[in-house]
Amino acid sequence: MATPEVCIDSVAGLRACEAASVHRIELCSALALGGLTPSAAMMQLAGRSSLTVFAMIRPRAGDFMFNRILSSMRKRCPAKRTRHQHLT
Repeated sequence: MATPEVCIDSVAGLRACEAASVHRIELCSALALGGLTPSAAMMQLAGRSSLTVFAMIRPRAGDFMFNRILSSMRKRCPAKRTRHQHLT
């Protein structure tokens, strides 16, 4: 059976997921643009929660030319993750 995942892009969304006992979130910023990489501060805040966190790594909206933005994606990935955090 699949594990449901909730996409969030705000502290309010994080708190709502904690209150609703959600087990897994996809952490983004700018959901209206399809989801972009969340800020380091938001990743740290989510990492301190009990939720399993999958962080979206997508540096800009629009098409996705992997080889053109790989270096930008690597720069945005946090060097250290908590046990509940994953990069997607």
